[in-house]
Formats: sequence, structure tokens, C-alpha cells
Amino acid sequence: MTGDDGMLVSNTTYGVRKQVSDHETTLLFDAIRWPIMTTEEDSIVTADAAAGDDLDLRLPYQVGGASFAGLLVRRAAGSTARGGVMIAPDWRGLSPFVRHEAARLAEDGYDVAVVDLYGGGLFATQESQAGPLISGLIDDRRSGVSRMGSCLEAFRSATGVASVVLLGYSIGGMVSLDFARSGADIDGVALCSALLKPADPGAPTKVSAPVLALHGTGDVVCPMTMVAELSAEMDEAGNDATIILYTGTHHAFYNPEVGTDPTARLVYSATADARSRESIDTFLAQTLR
Repeated sequence: MTGDDGMLVSNTTYGVRKQVSDHETTLLFDAIRWPIMTTEEDSIVTADAAAGDDLDLRLPYQVGGASFAGLLVRRAAGSTARGGVMIAPDWRGLSPFVRHEAARLAEDGYDVAVVDLYGGGLFATQESQAGPLISGLIDDRRSGVSRMGSCLEAFRSATGVASVVLLGYSIGGMVSLDFARSGADIDGVALCSALLKPADPGAPTKVSAPVLALHGTGDVVCPMTMVAELSAEMDEAGNDATIILYTGTHHAFYNPEVGTDPTARLVYSATADARSRESIDTFLAQTLR
């Protein structure tokens, strides 16, 4: 539908559930409806627009004189402080999924930051529009490291959290792992259906914090050959890394928006989604003690 300001407004509802067994889930808290606003012209939103009326959600920072605007979600009132989680999103940036995940983690007692990977507080809503932005991060991987570093500094300044785990999805996973390789002061890095590119030639490979990678064996965006390269790199560097594989599972298995067509490049899997979320929760609990 179209809002009063001429913006297209769509709503996606997510119920937050935890897998109890293969056939049973239990409701953790009520569904959340997130508005995502896009323009018909360029399908880009700003952090201010995405945050809506609650502008306290903005997390501004600078990188080389350029302005960036991530989002900040504080832990739920009355919850026990458990540390910080910094989410590096997939190509969509601020999507219904990442807003839902940030809210879910905040409900569990974590302060959460969502990184602005593109700059200017812009978040893509169409894959074709995001292509050049993603290519820029792949072609200049140091740029992503710089953006992560500035966001982490702003996150700690805004919240006072000392212990932080990175949580990266797809392209955000590549950037998160590069940041961890750079010697970042973090407590862990979780990679969900990430683009697991090996370190650039000559770049450091040692990661001081534990690494968790959750991946589908049927991923054609980041095939098993790349997973094998990552495993070899982790072994050679002596890193503390865990790689969990989901058989017959494709890229973006965590995202219900991509659908379940098994012939598509991106395919949602309810089973892998639930199991990966449980693994992430366990990793956070063990790492941020």
C-alpha cells in the first residue's frame, strides 16, 4: 500500500519461536510487525525512515569523513545484561528479518547494533540495486573492515558494552570474518549462510575469538569448495572454529522471504532456520558469560 508521504509501505509479521523438537515449537514472544518503506524510484530507504518515529534507534558514525548510520536496539527493560551483538546484515541491510532478529536478541538481554554496510544510512530493498554496493565490498574488503570498526566503536560508546559478538549473514558474514581476522577486539563471530571467502593474499588469518559457521551443503552462492578452504585456513591459523553443515540446504536458509522453490538460488528451510538460531543462541550464551 502507499503511505501519506507517497512511500510504498509493506508489512511483514514474524512470530518468534524456538525449536523444541523436529515437530514442535514454543512461542517465545508475540509476533512483531515491522514497516519497511521504499520509494518506487530507487528502492532505497534511510536509517531514519526505517527507524520510524523512534529516532533513538539511529547509530551514527564516521568512516574516512563519510557518514554512516546503523541501528541500535537496547536490551529489554528489566532483562539481565548479557553483552552486545553486532549484526552485519545480508544484501538487504535493514530488512524485516534483521529487525526481527535484533528485537529477539534484545528481548533476551543483549544490546544490539545493526551495521550500515553501504554508507549514508542506506539500505537496499532490491537485489539488482544492491549489486554494485556488494561488489564494492568484495572488491575492497578493507572498506568493510573499517566500517565494522567504526560501528563497533560507536556501539560501545552508546551502550557501554565491553563484550561483543559479531553475527554476520551472507555478505555481512564475509565482512564480519574479515573484521575478526584483522585483530578486532571482539569475543566471538557467528556466520550464518555467509559468503565464506578466504582471506586476501597476505592478509592475516589468525582470529583470537571463537568462530561459528552455519552453512548449507547445497549453497550455490558459497559452495562447499569455499567451506573446505575456510576449514583449511582455520586449521592452519590454529583458530577455534566450529563449522556446522545442514545437508540439502541452500543459501539464505534463514530467510522466509526467499520462498521454498528448491530450484532457486536462495531457498528457505524452516528446519535449518530453527536449528541455526538455536546454535547461535547457544554460542552467544557460552561466549558472553
